Amino acid sequence: MFRVLHLPTTVGGNPQGLSKHLNILGLESETLVLRQNHYNYPADTILWKENESILFREVKRWVAFSRNFLRYDIIHFNYGATLFYPSCPYNPGSSPWKEVLRKIYSLYTRTLQVIELKTYKWLRKP
Repeated sequence: MFRVLHLPTTVGGNPQGLSKHLNILGLESETLVLRQNHYNYPADTILWKENESILFREVKRWVAFSRNFLRYDIIHFNYGATLFYPSCPYNPGSSPWKEVLRKIYSLYTRTLQVIELKTYKWLRKP
């Protein structure tokens, strides 16, 4: 039996709908999202809670990656994003210091995206 993981968003409820119907068809399918959106689509795992520090969120993201990259046979990314997609949006008018930190964080997550995708490719996970 194939084990499928849908991540990292709840965009349009599509991952949840796909997961539900894959389970009906006999596959083991789950959804993991980084954070809940304002539509509150159901998800099996919501990684980040409101008001958590960025450091705690990153630890949780690493734990999720280390738990899941061997557990599932198929990884289904949605919204063109991976588990390590950059999630620190540009904020016009922010201080130069915050802008430098945002760029460093963006470089960090983009680098991890490459590592994440190469890990799945190396493990031959579609």
